[in-house]
Amino acid sequence: MNNHLRFFFTSLRLEVRHGLFSRVTAIFLTVLLLGIFSAHSLFAGNPSDIFSARVAIVHEAGDKTAGAVAAALPLLEGISFAVLQSPHPDELSRMVAAGELECAYLIPADLKDRVMRGDIHGAVEVLTSPGTVITALTDKWVFTAIIETLAPEITAFELAAILDIPADEILPDILQGFGQYAEGHRFVAAETSWSGGGGEHNQSAPGLISAGRLLHGIIALAMLGVMFVWLPGYLLAKDKMRSVLRPLNLCIYYSAVCTALFLRILLVGAAGTFAVVWLIGGDLKMLLPALAAYALFCAVLGILLVFILRTGGSVFTVGVFTILCCVLLGGVIIDPAELGGVFVFFSRALPTAHYINLVI
Repeated sequence: MNNHLRFFFTSLRLEVRHGLFSRVTAIFLTVLLLGIFSAHSLFAGNPSDIFSARVAIVHEAGDKTAGAVAAALPLLEGISFAVLQSPHPDELSRMVAAGELECAYLIPADLKDRVMRGDIHGAVEVLTSPGTVITALTDKWVFTAIIETLAPEITAFELAAILDIPADEILPDILQGFGQYAEGHRFVAAETSWSGGGGEHNQSAPGLISAGRLLHGIIALAMLGVMFVWLPGYLLAKDKMRSVLRPLNLCIYYSAVCTALFLRILLVGAAGTFAVVWLIGGDLKMLLPALAAYALFCAVLGILLVFILRTGGSVFTVGVFTILCCVLLGGVIIDPAELGGVFVFFSRALPTAHYINLVI
């Protein structure tokens, strides 16, 4: 037993001496800190977000539908919705093409009438600037707001089709019913006053690229990168260790390797986390346990990949693919829940998504 413990700590000391204070670790720390400070400099004047996009809800003169749609839109970090009276078509196209507007939604004055007639195909025209990346998201929010605004008219049309009566005849009753729901008469039986000692509740608005999400995402990616950088060396030594060590000693050796890899990953992550807390704040009592759990996961994943992969080329391929997936779907840029559907399913298989959900 003593010999096994001595072998473990000797292997761990050699691995730590070789990797923890190596040139590779120093390079990773330098690049990570430079990336964090560079990203922070992009939003130094406004720590809440680093992305700014202006989206227009365009209406014709005298029409109030666009204003009601804009009022139903959620508060979003980095995206501002502006209600504009329809300018000349050429001027609107110029604003979108020049990037003054990320996209524009043209709400026709007769949209309610078209909904009542069921003539909604192509009713709302969408203009997008070249290279925009947010239309899929703003479509979801804007059309949800349109449905919420025109819910009585949509209900009247659908009921009229079922009951085979004109939609205009049932619309007043539906409007009255919706009004009662909106005023709360059908939900509240009695009002109760309450005053408690609870603190103020702050709910952050969903954002496209928030500061905390991006900076902690950079840390998570760097920790994954450290793991993948060290794997080729372990792959090269795998066959030699199998031929030299007995099965029990081999398990002890890879336990020491896993511990050393955990310490390397944790060192990089901790340095980045302290930098982020210094720049934008945060609770270290909550961040450090999540960081340690993520570092342990990366280390264990690395040891498993040592036994699964065969060549350094396969490590490079798997590493690049994993990091790209984490950037796109792992919550580094945007919360996958904002995309919905299959994106949420795939994000659950990515470690960065779980880490970011713990710390954001």
